[in-house]
Amino acid sequence: MKYQISNFLLMESNLKRKVLLSNSSFVCTMLTLMVFVAIIAFTYRTSSGIAFVLCCLLICIAILVSLFYIPMSVEVTPDYLFINRALRKKSFPIKKIKEILPVSVPADALRLCGSGGFMGYWGWYKADSIGRYFAYYGRSSDCFLITLDNDKKYLLGCQESEDICNFIHTCIKPEF
Repeated sequence: MKYQISNFLLMESNLKRKVLLSNSSFVCTMLTLMVFVAIIAFTYRTSSGIAFVLCCLLICIAILVSLFYIPMSVEVTPDYLFINRALRKKSFPIKKIKEILPVSVPADALRLCGSGGFMGYWGWYKADSIGRYFAYYGRSSDCFLITLDNDKKYLLGCQESEDICNFIHTCIKPEF
């Protein structure tokens, strides 16, 4: 089986694209990490051992949770769509994808739980135009929305997201 994707031919393989952070997300991540270091330094110098350990523990938990969700790349094979995260991979069977659409992030998106820039954009969001969805993206200009057959929605983003959309369309509706 062959797939035509943006001027190159892909043969029974996978398509993988990196997730790049927006400038604002990168700055947010760097500033937050610097604040974490400053807090650790401050509590080390001024607080008791218990406060220092508790502070370090809370910061480590925040970083580990972020590493669990931060999207690193999006990969698609003829059978699965994968979101490669720093500590774990999330997979969606292609046969469970009901719809895929290139979208831009809605201006009215409300973050319910997750990150609004620290290590990317991930978590539960809600918007009038889309409804409730889970997001994994780095830049709002690189996004596409998948709807699964159980009506769960995921807003994903990666470089050259149109290639991913075309590949998935080809897998969902193969040409005869």
